[in-house]
Amino acid sequence: MKNEKIQNIISKVKGKKNLGVDDKYVFEILDKYLKNPKIKEIFEKPEKEILKNKVFKKLTKEIRKELYKVHGLYQVKKQSNKQNLLKQLEKARNIDDTRKTSREILKQHTSSRERLSIYNKLYLEILKLKPESILDLASGLNPCSIILSNFKGSYYAYEISKDDVDFLNKYFKAIKKYNINGKAFVKDITKDFNFEKTDVCFLFKFLDLLGKNRKLFFINLLKNLKCKYLIVSFSKKTISLKQMKNTERNWFINLLNSLNLSYKRIDFENEFFYIIKLKIF
Repeated sequence: MKNEKIQNIISKVKGKKNLGVDDKYVFEILDKYLKNPKIKEIFEKPEKEILKNKVFKKLTKEIRKELYKVHGLYQVKKQSNKQNLLKQLEKARNIDDTRKTSREILKQHTSSRERLSIYNKLYLEILKLKPESILDLASGLNPCSIILSNFKGSYYAYEISKDDVDFLNKYFKAIKKYNINGKAFVKDITKDFNFEKTDVCFLFKFLDLLGKNRKLFFINLLKNLKCKYLIVSFSKKTISLKQMKNTERNWFINLLNSLNLSYKRIDFENEFFYIIKLKIF
């Protein structure tokens, strides 16, 4: 297919709600379907015929469901607020104003909004580890919470949404004067395990999204991480935001024990965290 044709199809597959997702990530999902000869045959037709095809429409729905799990699920309706808040942040006169605006920014993403009431206590635990560098995987807008702590150092964020990455890099530029040197990157962390060496790594509310692939992903991540501590969190709510009857992740505890990794659990109302000490240091 020609580049323009691919671009138009990817745009159609993403739809309005997933515009911020990196095109490369969507193409990789699409490419898996193209291994089916019947589907590949459909994509060889003219663009107009592809877009009208029933199989393509069904495929689009399936891909959007996948994108919803990694992106759409966490987006609030009025995304335009982020840019206005960024301008406000750039004009902040002191750290109190910066923190106030950052709290408003954190409300633009469902996970970070839900975490607003616990960030202070959470960072008190994290800063006991005395980190000088942090790695945040599948970060969303969580990096905008670091200003709420007394952390000073390097912060690396990885996210699948190009829009969020662009936003984060502007955010990091605005808070650099507080001795936080941040950088955000677009990456599918399930395929590329090349990350910076840091003291602490965050992996918040991500493993459940992987379904049956979660264990294999986590083992591969451990093999490649160059960190002293890994902090993993799990939600106490379902995707539909209903409270879970059973919040335990026995598969995860069993895996940590089988790998002989020491850990500490911290519980909050809607989310719980495991601070895991890695063996490589």
